[in-house]
Amino acid sequence: MNANSNQRPTASELRDVFYFWVESLHFGLYKEVEKFGYKGKEIKAIFKEADKEIPNISSSYEKKPDAIYIPVDYLHLII
Repeated sequence: MNANSNQRPTASELRDVFYFWVESLHFGLYKEVEKFGYKGKEIKAIFKEADKEIPNISSSYEKKPDAIYIPVDYLHLII
């Protein structure tokens, strides 16, 4: 991420990228169309490869056996 906010993508640009990803992954559109430096079929292959790596990702935190974990949904009841 660039520290200069003028060099970051706008919300509209991000939406366009995400739509391209979704339409490439779930609807099979844009297989041969290149947008944002990638073709739709390349996006699908990249996500498929990333999905294989998900089981290999370890969590970076330890749960303490004596701790009580409260879901965020219930924090408003405590505060």
